[in-house]
Amino acid sequence: MSQPPQRLRIAVAQTPGVPLHAWRATMAGVGELAERAAESADLVLLPECAWPAYWLGSWDDYRECRASGMPSADDFLDLLAAIASRRRVHICAGYVAEEEGELFNRAAILDPHGEILGTYDKTFLWSFDRNWFTPGREIRPIQTAFGPVGLLICADARIPEIAATLVARGARLLLQPTAWVNGGRPDHLWNPQPDFLVPTRARECGVPMASASKCGSEGDTTFVGSSLVCDAHGRKLAVCDTSRPDVAVAEVTLADPRPRRRILRRWRLGPDFTRPPHFEQAARLSVARSRPAVEGTPAAEHASRGTLLCRVAMRSAHGPPAGDISHDIELYGPTESVVGCGRLRLAAIAARQAHHFALARSLALQGIHLLIVFGRARAESLRARAAENRIFVVAVSDAPQAYDPRGLPIDGHAALGDDELLGLTFDPGQAVSKEVAPGTDVFAGRRVDLYEF
Repeated sequence: MSQPPQRLRIAVAQTPGVPLHAWRATMAGVGELAERAAESADLVLLPECAWPAYWLGSWDDYRECRASGMPSADDFLDLLAAIASRRRVHICAGYVAEEEGELFNRAAILDPHGEILGTYDKTFLWSFDRNWFTPGREIRPIQTAFGPVGLLICADARIPEIAATLVARGARLLLQPTAWVNGGRPDHLWNPQPDFLVPTRARECGVPMASASKCGSEGDTTFVGSSLVCDAHGRKLAVCDTSRPDVAVAEVTLADPRPRRRILRRWRLGPDFTRPPHFEQAARLSVARSRPAVEGTPAAEHASRGTLLCRVAMRSAHGPPAGDISHDIELYGPTESVVGCGRLRLAAIAARQAHHFALARSLALQGIHLLIVFGRARAESLRARAAENRIFVVAVSDAPQAYDPRGLPIDGHAALGDDELLGLTFDPGQAVSKEVAPGTDVFAGRRVDLYEF
């Protein structure tokens, strides 16, 4: 049964990174920040592994701290329960959980009475996470007084199927305890999630999403802060800065998720993955207006309508050796299927199809290097399609855009030819590996048995 829209004030509490051995300071600091956040909110969200630390170093380091008096997560949860019941708020927080000789990267939601409503274990582990955490085994919303809530922890948001599964199972709100790691420079902290992935998840799922991150550092890991709250349209309502502890508060409207899109059932999203072929050859791509052509040909028809075209040319990266064959292809609109240009694999879709993950994901699983999008599409959506699939994405419109497999813009406006609106040379080999961090493959790490659309 559907529930009426409901307003909810969410406070994201951005905590500083603290070394594992300084756990006493962590307990006090997190408690103080949670108290502050609870003053003006219905729900307080704390980061991933707010207790005792995200960077554990090793199992031995964790055991040594426990042996020296560091309490288990039970004491931390008792602290949060006391704050929740005293302030009459819900609290969601991440922590390290011990269970039968294993460690889990876990998050819990507590109600205003201090009772734990449910927990979730991170399923898509990030790089060094794998050295000490066991991945979670279930993806399911947690029932609260304001409806089902979906939890996903940090790198889980890089896998679009996880958020889609939570919403398909009824989640009206997505909460993300996180510890975003710096993917930029030391003097320019950056991570794709607060930049464009989280707003895209909120928009394509049609529910608000809040993320609480750490700032500072733990061990050799630098965090980017940038905690935020997005509404169901992907608009950023409140954002923390990159470098200091803070609390950001925003009011969101909770409503039932939009009806499941048929596109989720139309496209193949199973476990099969064809890796794009690797080859040492550069590709030249241009976006241009159709030129006059011989009457009666398809090109002439497009030219008469002023159609934009995307032209891709493959050339040897080392010059034309004997027997080398160059390949060219011109596209005037969506293909919705994989086509080849020499060894380059590409596909083309319409702009509206780029605003949801499913079709681009299906094509990426079939091994494309390049996705061409015809029409005007949101930059955030295009960047998300590039980063979550580790492919090149080019939008063909009067204001063309191009993005690399990290979701970063590519400048394609230098040395343009006649009638060209965009021109760039790129290395398709960058789209072969799907690793976003050492040991972290966004396709190999998919847990298809846990997903539902």
